[in-house]
Amino acid sequence: MKSAAIIYFLNRLKTLTVFIFIILLTFLSGYIIYQLLPNVNGNYIALNNPNSVKIKILLSDTTIDMLSNNGLNPDKYKNDIQDLALKLKKNGISYKIISDKELPFLNKNDILFAPDTYAVSQFGKKNIKKFLSKGGTLIFNFRFGYFNENNRFFNAKTIEEITGLKKSIDSIPKKEATFFIQKRISPLNMSKVPFRQDLVVYDPLPIFHSDYIPDIVLTNWSITTPPMVKKKYLSIYDDGIAWHGFYGKGKWFYFSFPTYVFLDMKDKEFKKIINNIILFSKSLISISSYPFINKKNGIFISEDTEYKYPYGYNFATLAKKHKIDVTLFAVAKLAKKYENITKAIAKFQNCEIGSHSYSHIKIMGAPIDVEKREIIYSKQLLEKITGRKIYGFRPPREEIDDTMEKLIKQAGYIYVMEKSKPFLLPMKRNFGIITIPRLGTDDYTYLIDTDFNKSQILKHIILETNFLTALNGTYTLSVHTHLLSYKSNITVLDAYFTYLNHHLNLNPLKGKNIALKSIQAQNIYFNYTSTNNIISLNITNNNTQMLKNISFRLYNPNIKITDIIPEISTYKIKILLHNKSRRYYDLQISHIPPKTTVTIFIKYKKL
Repeated sequence: MKSAAIIYFLNRLKTLTVFIFIILLTFLSGYIIYQLLPNVNGNYIALNNPNSVKIKILLSDTTIDMLSNNGLNPDKYKNDIQDLALKLKKNGISYKIISDKELPFLNKNDILFAPDTYAVSQFGKKNIKKFLSKGGTLIFNFRFGYFNENNRFFNAKTIEEITGLKKSIDSIPKKEATFFIQKRISPLNMSKVPFRQDLVVYDPLPIFHSDYIPDIVLTNWSITTPPMVKKKYLSIYDDGIAWHGFYGKGKWFYFSFPTYVFLDMKDKEFKKIINNIILFSKSLISISSYPFINKKNGIFISEDTEYKYPYGYNFATLAKKHKIDVTLFAVAKLAKKYENITKAIAKFQNCEIGSHSYSHIKIMGAPIDVEKREIIYSKQLLEKITGRKIYGFRPPREEIDDTMEKLIKQAGYIYVMEKSKPFLLPMKRNFGIITIPRLGTDDYTYLIDTDFNKSQILKHIILETNFLTALNGTYTLSVHTHLLSYKSNITVLDAYFTYLNHHLNLNPLKGKNIALKSIQAQNIYFNYTSTNNIISLNITNNNTQMLKNISFRLYNPNIKITDIIPEISTYKIKILLHNKSRRYYDLQISHIPPKTTVTIFIKYKKL
């Protein structure tokens, strides 16, 4: 009897143990699956935990030998490798330092970082290419493979073989290479608002020509133009310092600057770049929405309608003739003085009117009742004259302080246009208002720098337009009633508006539309799951308005897409562009109701 009880107890214990084991196994499996499932990161879709990936850092014996054989101390190279490893560790990214001998043992799921690898042996090159061909990811930089094991100089040949880039200039003058900015729609940035950053280099940077727009480019302080070489501005295709691409089934990311630039980067920016590389390399798909819902870029043409106020009507009439959306920031006191002109402009549907204060005096530091008059009353007066709501405020002298910010918000504006800022796109600032940065040369500058040479002004306006829109940024052309809108000077705008109408990829928008579309774009979210070679892509419109023609870029670096089908047939999917060599689709969904999630099924095959 006692023996039977023991047997019964042991059987129950065995059953309970199996039950607990199943629960633990289920929990563990669920956790692992959760870590592998894609997740939302802004508008960017990718693996949930990029920090689970280990990066292999190459400490190259061939490079050490080359430096030693040329009488150079390899300690700087070795120390930079160690410092890079510490920076990865500090930012939660796993790593392992490997030697040339370990290159044959890399597998297709690895990411190889080859920093400042000046010398690459035939053995090393062969195995790196093999690693890439089968699906690996390579991060490399500066003068990679300029030498081989026999100390033979190859220049940029190895870089060109892997990337397809063509070296065009041996170096760019160091005084010109002072700032850089990322392209908005890029695997290195995706849906974040790019900021201008300092580029401190002590070495001449090699310049490569590419057939596509680079991921990171050199720029001036005001983010309006590329650098000049031999008194000519570089083309956007020759202005890169970072690119991505494909070699066989693998991915590569090349940076033309030395490793110490990585080491000098702020941790936040460094981590963002490395994590984005990991995410892009390991995800089935990555998504980035267009900055303005259905447009890759925006052009903001505005006029400060102040001195010579009546010429604002000429500006508005010209814009109407060309069917170009523009914004006039009117000085309210003058708008009242020339009330008939103001009302006539207000009838043009393509013309938005904003406030340029009440009397165009210095507001910052003025008594509070004066500030209220210039900010709040100017809006009320303009709304009374025009019968239209006023959305935007442009401060005289482009100055805003904390008190002004509070009054701007209190007045009910949704955006301000300020002076040049270090960011590429409109941003919602701390006081809850969208700031449209002035990213374009003011016509006062043209007056000083070119003595108002009309052909030079037009050429420079077009240069800035193409540069900023190529980066998916916002180009702003700010003019004045007494300068570019004045008398025969307006012929420059006439020619520019004609140019815009011949280039339909350029998108002039009113200030309120730029601001509203920016806010709406930030409230579009993507996530996906994948089973049985079908991806379920969920697009959520978290806005309170119905949105139409929502456009986004879908990168498919590791798969071949065979079909794209909406879950419900009333939602139509349009392929705007399929770039097979760059492995992405530009897609557009017809509409999404407010606070609604729409699912799209994507059938695929693994590469």
